[in-house]
Amino acid sequence: MQAKKRVAHTSKVSSSPSACKTQKPVIPLKAGGKIPTNLRQKYLDCFVDEYLKICSSDKEAYDKAKAEEETIFSACNMRQSYTNRGSLTLKHLRNQAAAASSPTCSKAAVSGITEAQPTENRLCMDSTNKTKTESLKRKAREFLESSAAANEEPATKKLKPCDMRETAQPVAKDSDSLTLDVLYQLLLPYALSEDQLCKFGFPQPHQSSSTVAAISESGLFKAHPIKQLSDTELQHTCCRCGKLFSMTPDGWYLTKESCIYHYGRLRKARETGEIHSVYSCCQGVSASAGCQVAECHVTSGEQDSVRGGFVTTTAVTDVDSSGICPGVYALDCEMCYTAAGLELTRVTVVDHTLKSTYEALVKPDLPIVDYNTRFSGITVSTLANVITRLEDVQQHLLTLFSADTILIGHSLNSDLVALKLIHSKVVDTSIVFPHPRGLPYRRALRTLAAEILRKIIQENGKEIAKCLVNEF
Repeated sequence: MQAKKRVAHTSKVSSSPSACKTQKPVIPLKAGGKIPTNLRQKYLDCFVDEYLKICSSDKEAYDKAKAEEETIFSACNMRQSYTNRGSLTLKHLRNQAAAASSPTCSKAAVSGITEAQPTENRLCMDSTNKTKTESLKRKAREFLESSAAANEEPATKKLKPCDMRETAQPVAKDSDSLTLDVLYQLLLPYALSEDQLCKFGFPQPHQSSSTVAAISESGLFKAHPIKQLSDTELQHTCCRCGKLFSMTPDGWYLTKESCIYHYGRLRKARETGEIHSVYSCCQGVSASAGCQVAECHVTSGEQDSVRGGFVTTTAVTDVDSSGICPGVYALDCEMCYTAAGLELTRVTVVDHTLKSTYEALVKPDLPIVDYNTRFSGITVSTLANVITRLEDVQQHLLTLFSADTILIGHSLNSDLVALKLIHSKVVDTSIVFPHPRGLPYRRALRTLAAEILRKIIQENGKEIAKCLVNEF
């Protein structure tokens, strides 16, 4: 009897679309990327988990999660900005998932809301739902209530930075609760003392003249000494690449060569189990060649601790002005490089209602050698027809500010030096919110905006002028 031939088993796969299960999206490996693939995959998986709670099908959830991640990846070229933006998006998706599970909100309705809102708008939803003015009102009410309970004056009870970031309990909103007087009293405890003004390099009055300021250069500020080689040649140190170059006393370059530098700062990073120092701009190691090229070397400016050309805000002595609040303003300046160093090219002042009170473009006294566009936002066309000078700006600010006016800013000492303005009543957010590692480190404004305001600024490699409403 002949044995039956054995036939191998073959699986039968259904050709129907419902039998083919959609695979979860995976980030393809890509060499040389500034954002690690495993980090992208982590956020993609989180997006998938949240969209599965919102969408009606797995395929829809996978497609939306993949599109969400790709949108964030294409808009960010640094790991920090990618992480901030991804975290904000994930928080928004979780809020939508919680709303979808509510019995009063259907999943289809939440899905429709997701499609109707672009990613850029959703990232700032938390900050736009409650305006900054309402946030200040809430803090003021909490402050006043806690002060009344302790039988203390509001100006004598100092809040901690963490108290400004979070509030323990919601307070009923009152459109008239936060006045300029209340805001002024809230900010007074954060005004820098005389010792702090000197320590952090703020211009201080000098005994020799009212137009001369004394600036401390100890501790936080690295001085680049100028060496006189001859009567017609001064040797400077480039503040970007550290190389030596020569100029005449009149500001003409004797050394003509390109400046190759890193615009980012060195920071510690762990790689393959070891800690290395890398630049934040390109992730290059400390010994790597610069990632940016400029036409010439630049200097940070005067190195003398005593400098002239300054003006000082004066106290209000008018009897009719007694009892009137001196005012609260946020101040920001942009500077460009000239042969003399950094000089003022733009000034912006915002009042307590977040409205621009004064803004002006300024033409420096010396020709500009580097517009510093990455950080200042100033270009050649920006200053093409500008005739305003520093003296014009000083005269306007002296009419706007008094000696008791509170000025708010981030690293405000550099702004006041550029303005050549002596003012002692200042609140500096880089000091109110210190760096975890202490001095001489300072937290970047974009870091504070992302952590406290939940808002992304200065991203996409375009270091635009600082948004002054963030100071409030």
